[in-house]
Amino acid sequence: MLSDGPVVHGRGKKFILHTACRLDEALQARVRDINWREGLWTIPKTKSGVEHVIPLSWQAIALLHHRLPAEADADALIFATESVLGHVTLHTGLGSIYNRSRYRPQMAIALQQLADLLDELEYGEAAVPLSLAA
Repeated sequence: MLSDGPVVHGRGKKFILHTACRLDEALQARVRDINWREGLWTIPKTKSGVEHVIPLSWQAIALLHHRLPAEADADALIFATESVLGHVTLHTGLGSIYNRSRYRPQMAIALQQLADLLDELEYGEAAVPLSLAA
């Protein structure tokens, strides 16, 4: 299940497990929040309203290195699926020039997998799909 769907989703799920963070914390993580030298991730504002520093395992650091391009912008979200967010340009300038696809089929799959994962977390199993005709 961790490797189902687009690579970014599997890595995002693994990062959550490696850091014991909340989903929203992982989704809001930015490149600037990672201290590579000390192996720390700083969550600027947590649910309690205070900064939280999480030591990263070597596996979490390796996962981030595989996820992020070498020239990643400090303000970039680490686990964003940019097409789902509706961004006009995708990660790289070159990609935004040549890649005009908006990934709708992949977005649909990714969002369905996210919904199924949330069901599994909440109920212990994926919910049975409702009829869309109803």
